Amino acid sequence: MTITIKYKRPARRSPLATAQLIVLNARSYADEKQREVSRYRFSADALKRLSNRQRLHDGFLNDVDDELFGLGWIFARRSESEFAVIDDAKATAWPKLGPKRLKESGLLAKDDEAIDDEYWKLFPPSDFDENDVE
Repeated sequence: MTITIKYKRPARRSPLATAQLIVLNARSYADEKQREVSRYRFSADALKRLSNRQRLHDGFLNDVDDELFGLGWIFARRSESEFAVIDDAKATAWPKLGPKRLKESGLLAKDDEAIDDEYWKLFPPSDFDENDVE
């Protein structure tokens, strides 16, 4: 006699439910630490667990991004294996920069090569931490 045990995977969560869990996680952590949490990082594996998904397709990630935006959070992909969220209310306090300074300096009128030269003149490779490069 053969006994077959069927394992039923939990249903994949919607982008909205996944986004809500991301925000609820921030709230839970804030309550636990008794302090405000306006941003946090999490791994791709954590996002797979939250969403009950084995793979994170670009379409799904875009939908999670849209849902988080609707909930007042900004979604960012930091690398292939890490994401971050930021409370949009905090971002509204950041300086808002336009291209005025770049136009006045003449950079907007330059070609790509000149812009690249200017960038590396101001930010030489030695200024970067080798751990930042993947």
